[in-house]
Parts: sequence; C-alpha cells; structure tokens
Amino acid sequence: MCVLNGRNTTAEFGEADCTDLTQAVDDARIGNQLKTYVKNERNKFLESSDTAFDEWEFASVSHKRIMYTQWCAEAWEKLTMEKSDNINQTFIDKGMTLAADGSEDHLLKLRGLEDMKFPTERPPPPPPRLTKKERREAALAQAIEENTSFSSQVMEAEKVRIMEKKRLADEKATRKEVAAQKKLAGMAKQAAKDAAAALRDAQAARLLVAAVPCDAHQEQEKTQPSAQGPKSTPRAKFSSEQVKKLEEAFHVSSCLDAARRANLAATLNVTEKQCTNWFNNQRAKMRKNVQ
Repeated sequence: MCVLNGRNTTAEFGEADCTDLTQAVDDARIGNQLKTYVKNERNKFLESSDTAFDEWEFASVSHKRIMYTQWCAEAWEKLTMEKSDNINQTFIDKGMTLAADGSEDHLLKLRGLEDMKFPTERPPPPPPRLTKKERREAALAQAIEENTSFSSQVMEAEKVRIMEKKRLADEKATRKEVAAQKKLAGMAKQAAKDAAAALRDAQAARLLVAAVPCDAHQEQEKTQPSAQGPKSTPRAKFSSEQVKKLEEAFHVSSCLDAARRANLAATLNVTEKQCTNWFNNQRAKMRKNVQ
C-alpha cells in the first residue's frame, strides 16, 4: 500500500465490496470475507519488493488472471483454516447441503421467516417431452374423445395425408428406377458403338495383306547418292513374312513412337522410313474404307 500511495495511483482491485475480478468467489455470507483475504494476498505481493508493482502494472491479462487464481487459492486455504465453522454454517443456512431432488426442502430456514414451512413431499416429475409425431397422435386421440362427429373428419383427413405421402414415395421410387434404366441403356449403347468400332478396325487390318510400295521420297533416296558412301538399295516390296509382322504391329497400335518404329525396322531388315511409309499408307486405306 505504501508503494501505491507513493506513486499517487488509483489503480486498486479487490476491494471488500467489489464485484469485478473477484466476482467468481462472491457467494452468500462468506463472499466478502473471502474477497478481503484475496485483497490481503494481493497487497502482500505488491509490498514484497520494489519491482512488484511494475510487474503487476505491465503484466498481461492472462498473467493477472493466473496471479488472481493463486491468490484466491491461498485466501480460501486461510479462510477454511481460520473460519471453517462459519463456512459450514453458511452452506447449511443457504440450503447448499440439502438434497437436490427437493426431499429435504422442509429443513430450509429463511432468515426472518423461520416460521415458514416448506412442503415435505417431493414435487411431481415434469411431463416427458413428446416428439412431433407423438404430439399429433395425442391431439388426434383427444379430438376423437371430445367430438365424435369431428373425429370422422379428422380420421378422413389423416387417411388422405397418409395416402398422399405414400403416392409421393411411389413416384420418387419410379423416377429413380426410370433414371437407372436410362443410364443402363446409355451404357449398353456406348458399349455397342465401341464394339462396332473395334470390329471395323480388325476387319481393316485383316484386309491389308498386299505389300505397299515405297513412296516418292524413297525413290528419290534411291537415285541420290549418299555423302557417307553407297547404301543398299531399299526393297520395292515387302516379303509376305514382313507384311505379316507389320500387320501384327499395326493391329496392336496404328501409331508407333520412334523407338518402337526403329526396333521394328531393324527386326524386318528394312529402313525406318519404309516402315513409317507402310504405316501411313495403311492408315490412309483404313480412313478410305471407313468413309
């Protein structure tokens, strides 16, 4: 307190009747006593050293909450040691030790109204909460009991509602079934198209049994001498065995990459250009047959 007065400050918390940071411990008769103990713990901390006030003044909100929690724990420990009888009597006077179901409410005594008698019987339990369907059924049963002529109208309306609900459910199921059938039909149609296209490709590949002559570019390569020396003259036609292997490769894929094309040409003992021209001619024939 001397440090606070020396700094001419008005920043002070935890007064005996305050309801700010010590609101959590404000309860019944022992509230003011406990807050007084908390204030004493706070003052003890501020007077413990010359830097304690600066530590408190520049502390964060979370740090201040932690410090107040520590002071509350220490204050409650001292309060229970010094005034345990007062605490017990406070809990008894406020009815905090009575059973929560109300069976001991007759033991409750109010200050100034000691002659008031509380009921000794337990209060009736609250009615159970009903669902929307249960409430509708209960209202329908009550209407039938109260008015017989009205009950027939209610029953008829309920019957119409049930039939309409069933009709909507049937329509929804029918729409789902029709959508599933359309989806299956579309998948079957697409599969048929794919099968027909594969069949046409296979038929076109089987029809390619004739040898394919070299193109004009190959003829030009024959007539022009190479700078690296004489080359073997490329064949004008493929043998039947070479055509068979070319057709097998074409049936697998009508377009080969450079590596596979070079490998195939080396296997057949022909040039890579001849192999490429053969594939190009076969694709042109296939397009012509399809058209």
